[in-house]
Amino acid sequence: MEYFVESPVPALVFGIVGEVVLAFFLVRTGLGKILYAMAAVLAIAGGMFLLQWAVVTERERVIQTMDAIVVAVEANNLDQTLSYLAPEAAETQRRVRWAMNRFEFTKARFANVEIQFDSPKDPKKAEARFGGMLQFRDRAGESPYGAYSTPFTAQFRKENGRWLVTGHSEKDMQW
Repeated sequence: MEYFVESPVPALVFGIVGEVVLAFFLVRTGLGKILYAMAAVLAIAGGMFLLQWAVVTERERVIQTMDAIVVAVEANNLDQTLSYLAPEAAETQRRVRWAMNRFEFTKARFANVEIQFDSPKDPKKAEARFGGMLQFRDRAGESPYGAYSTPFTAQFRKENGRWLVTGHSEKDMQW
């Protein structure tokens, strides 16, 4: 069910396939009543798009938090970045402080996100696995590289309707 409210693809497929099939019948039969069916398919597909836009799932909320962190990192805003970390995420906070003091970030991206929740009905914790990429300039001038790409795992906790990072891990560095 979540797929239907997280992705516009089902509405798009339903609308296009429905309209093409009905258009075929309209051309073959010439029945004007088929235009009513075409209008109904268009209305249903529009309703599906509206539902997809209106419903925000917990998965989408976690990704919104990740998007906000990307914006904060690209702005090189340490305080804003730290605001998405839970107080108990001491090691992640240390790593963020070190990285943002050492590097000026020009681009941050994540892809291939897989999220698992502790409960399907009312999740309080989540774990996201994703590929992360950072482009940067080394303020100390010691790194010959300008990018860092690696698989990440981040743990989240829901607090007052907001997802906060409680910890993270990175695989081996890939320059």
